[in-house]
Amino acid sequence: SQMTAIIYEEELPCYEPTISFINPSTSPFEHIGKTGNTSFTANIGNVSNQNMIVVKLNGSAISFSYNAISGNTSGAISLIEGSNTVSVSATNECGNTTSETIITYVGVQDQLPPPIVTITVPNTNPYATSNSTETITATVLNVAGVNDISAIFNGIPTTNFTYNITNKVFSYNAHLVDGINSLIVSGTNTAGTDSKTQTITKSEPCVDPAVNFDQPTANTNGYASFFATVENVANSNLIVVSHNGSSVPYTYDSGTGKVSVTLTLVEGNNIVGISASNTCGSALSEHNIPYTAPIEEPCVNPRIRITSALTNENTLYNFSGYVTNITDVNNVIVRLNGSIIPSTFSLGNGSLTATVTLVEGNNTIVVEANECDGASSTVTVAYTLPCAPVAYSLIMPTSTSGISATADYMIKVSTENIPTSSNIATTLNGASVPFTFDANSGMISCSDLSLVEGDNPVVLTFGNACSNETIYFTITYEAPIVEELVPCGPRFNPGNADWQFCLETPSGTYNRADLLTNFSYSGPATSVYFKPIAGGGDAIVNGQPYSVQNGQYYLFQGGLTVDVSSSHPGSMGHWEICVNSASAPVFGNGNNRPVSPCENKSADGGGNDLESEALKKGKTEAAKTKAAAEAKAKNDAAYNSAIQKGDMYYNSKKWSSAKQYYNQAATLKPNETYPKDKIVELDAVLKTDAQKKAAAAAKAKADAAAKTKAAA
Repeated sequence: SQMTAIIYEEELPCYEPTISFINPSTSPFEHIGKTGNTSFTANIGNVSNQNMIVVKLNGSAISFSYNAISGNTSGAISLIEGSNTVSVSATNECGNTTSETIITYVGVQDQLPPPIVTITVPNTNPYATSNSTETITATVLNVAGVNDISAIFNGIPTTNFTYNITNKVFSYNAHLVDGINSLIVSGTNTAGTDSKTQTITKSEPCVDPAVNFDQPTANTNGYASFFATVENVANSNLIVVSHNGSSVPYTYDSGTGKVSVTLTLVEGNNIVGISASNTCGSALSEHNIPYTAPIEEPCVNPRIRITSALTNENTLYNFSGYVTNITDVNNVIVRLNGSIIPSTFSLGNGSLTATVTLVEGNNTIVVEANECDGASSTVTVAYTLPCAPVAYSLIMPTSTSGISATADYMIKVSTENIPTSSNIATTLNGASVPFTFDANSGMISCSDLSLVEGDNPVVLTFGNACSNETIYFTITYEAPIVEELVPCGPRFNPGNADWQFCLETPSGTYNRADLLTNFSYSGPATSVYFKPIAGGGDAIVNGQPYSVQNGQYYLFQGGLTVDVSSSHPGSMGHWEICVNSASAPVFGNGNNRPVSPCENKSADGGGNDLESEALKKGKTEAAKTKAAAEAKAKNDAAYNSAIQKGDMYYNSKKWSSAKQYYNQAATLKPNETYPKDKIVELDAVLKTDAQKKAAAAAKAKADAAAKTKAAA
């Protein structure tokens, strides 16, 4: 019987170059200026170096620069008057792409001379006057009319001015305030703007200060509150209030000139004086307030008891309590976070209530009872604003790890309860990358991610006032790999006798005679016997390369996986056997060579022409189960190949590539635990690597920020 093995290898996709113009971003584009000098920028994808790009201006090649990381190509160009064509071509192994943009150059005509503003009246700057109004004039040249002139008086724009287009005279009647007044006159045309400022100081006649207040009287508690009017002073620093010769505090309203004073009197005479001064003179007014202290009755200090709860689930809070030993409702006040709030107090039963609007967090409520020695009581009421934690689902990719065959990648995450984009941060390989956020749908999109070959950690952080989430992605970019055609195993000489090549398999035994036909076999075997020649590769024993010697006979036995063909890639027409064995072979030559399993089963070399009954029975059973054996052999070979590649990448610490092949093996044989265990192990490794890279990038960023702050 004969078997034919068909090996199908899927080709990776090949992408032609892509070209997109960044500057100019539209075509045609109009360039206006005195010269045609400008520049262009285009982004080119799917090329690896500058030699794959050609840039032309109006059909002629020009120099340019190319950034292999960003893919941007840019250069300076000199336009001619009229239409100009900028052409960018890119070529790779998959094809050629050309993109053009049109730039129209329009030269700028000679412009007007710039405006000239000259203030003519007043003839000095600054200018002093005691008048309430002054007329300011100026000449404004090289403007089209009054619409090209603006004026700002004392910081306020005004249009209440005139301009004579014939004699170019600007005029403004300024209503002055006491002190410094300023007028800014500006003229504007296409060539620019000119401005001039005129300052006018208005002074008033000097008047002595005046102090007026009535004789104050003392109340029974030893306090005296009174008002006085002070005129012709500029500020409170020019006023002094004294009590028995010592300065006392007061309040002063500069708008009304009112001075308010509250004194604590002493027994006997209390001389109260108010003095005021300015540059013109001074004034003093004094009064005596006699005071006889009343005989004090025993005073019982107030007592405060707060009865309302200390937590609240709503922003409105009903505060309650009791205050005793109070004779005047005005002596009980309630403060919320330092500010007095309305409250209701009953002298009859001492009950105190207030409706409080809480803020998020702790709210401090203070009750003050201002009688006798006074009393106060403070409580803190906590209010927490209801907050829904953030939630998310992965849209693209659907897991936190992915493999990409292209350098461009996109990530999409659907989220809930994120208020604004300021609550989101994204990094690729430790560096911030742009993203878009749709507040209505909650979709976060990171498009045009530029991957580097290998693992690319992407960290997406988002949150709100009550929760935060961080997603660690690991996206592996595996560039297309062109595998070198090398021998997969030893080449061998079929020899002249049938026993010099022998292959025992579940489907039958094959010898040199079978090689005379279009023979090939790939699958399990129990033994194989051959004589290597030069130019081949190694066998595999216990997962490691095993070198064979030319001229020696080798016998591999046990659970083998073999692939015999004269058309292997790199075999150059020689017979080649790829053998994977769990144990080392027996080998030798001459009298020391091992016995071939086919030596007593062939027609030559002194062998027996008759096959054993067991062999006949095996061939009969093999014929019945040939289809099943072939399918199992192919599946086993594919599984073993995937495991070998996965182990190879695992030992090289290329975790993502290893995981890819372990996934293939797990699909081929779902009941095998080895690839599944490796996948679980690699998921943990990939996540840890991504976290380490993200932490290192965050630390580097923080260190850089600290250095920048220290340098400043």
